[in-house]
Amino acid sequence: MRRHWLVVATGTAIMLLLAALLPRPLGDTDRPESRAIAAVRTIHTAQTLYFSQYGHYAGSLRELALWLSDDLVNGAEGGYRFTLTGTENGYTVSAIPAALHAGRRCFYSDQSTGLRFIADGNK
Repeated sequence: MRRHWLVVATGTAIMLLLAALLPRPLGDTDRPESRAIAAVRTIHTAQTLYFSQYGHYAGSLRELALWLSDDLVNGAEGGYRFTLTGTENGYTVSAIPAALHAGRRCFYSDQSTGLRFIADGNK
């Protein structure tokens, strides 16, 4: 009986150790947020290509249609709504969760390509 208890305790300890050390799978809100971040990066890449071709940044997602998916051009992808606005010296891009389950954070970036976020964007 003691040996059985030792095997169970050792097995439990190993499982707890593995659970602590292994990377956590993406949760329901992490996946859409990861996709939103990737989409913002894609918009930056498209803007770089657009700028190299036309000498200025695009003022809308539609102007980047050559380099973006149809969903992103239409302003919605992966549970987020995207907005691109041209400014005097560049552009701004924002990603806002379209629904409560889509994500907890809103993202903002501009031609500097730095990504900023607001936690609990749905509140």
